Amino acid sequence: MNKSILKILLKIYVKMGLYHSPTIIKIKNKFKKYVNEKNLEAVKKKVKKKNEDITRSNLLQPVPISLKDEIFLRGFENSYQNESCVIIGNGPSLNYVDLSKINVPTFAVNSFFLKSEETGFFPTFYTVEDKHVMSDNLNKIIKYDVKNKFIASLYKEKLANTPSVYFYDLDLSFYRGKDINFSKDVSKKIFAGQTVTYVNMQLAYYMGFKTVYLVGMDFNYIKPEGTIVSGKTWISQGDDPNHFSKDYFGKGKKYHDPQLDKVKIAYRHAKKVYERSNRKIINLTHGGKLEVFQRQKFEDVFGK
Repeated sequence: MNKSILKILLKIYVKMGLYHSPTIIKIKNKFKKYVNEKNLEAVKKKVKKKNEDITRSNLLQPVPISLKDEIFLRGFENSYQNESCVIIGNGPSLNYVDLSKINVPTFAVNSFFLKSEETGFFPTFYTVEDKHVMSDNLNKIIKYDVKNKFIASLYKEKLANTPSVYFYDLDLSFYRGKDINFSKDVSKKIFAGQTVTYVNMQLAYYMGFKTVYLVGMDFNYIKPEGTIVSGKTWISQGDDPNHFSKDYFGKGKKYHDPQLDKVKIAYRHAKKVYERSNRKIINLTHGGKLEVFQRQKFEDVFGK
């Protein structure tokens, strides 16, 4: 028996978890010079990493929506044709916005429920894409009293029995190096764009909104001191300075590296799609650094 065959046998038995099987022990006794605990541990680690990679990959595979989900989503097609809406971001500038002045349908995202708890304002539509937001706030998301929740089908098992949820098929190809895309039929799929607000831009387009206003889109992130970085995941170690609440991504919460360069690519593409259909996205954010879209003052649109 040569070393190549031995390696194959080791992988098979380790993958099956038979670390102390008679066969493994026999091989170890016969080939003591080659098979030692160090070699066995190295193989175990390699197999474990491979399994983790497979699991991670599976977690990022879209879960196909059902025909029922698709039909529900179709019900929103052009349901607000030629109307206006507001997509609400969660930047610090949102604290300077009187949300009660908004008299058109609204889209909110992620941990906006914190703002609802503070002000009593609830959006018309609520959207979640991010896995960290979902895992850290599952109970809050389930209990959030909004009539229309749009949730990526990745999390369908977690919210299968939650009322007022519409599952959409999230295409993650942009996260894998593909060109940005924009869905004009969200009953088929919605394309990721490094920010959940891009999902809302596609939903708003499908619903027929002619003018989309943005508020709370500060487009400005700083990495708080002490933040633990693990790949593209940031783990908070204190108060959150990048959102309207210090608890938004407070201590212990995970979130993704914002990668604003990629967000800008998505926003520029959305702008082109809207303009080609004689529609507009207008930024009403107080300050901030988002200059992709035409700016107006919130007070000029919704009053002081």
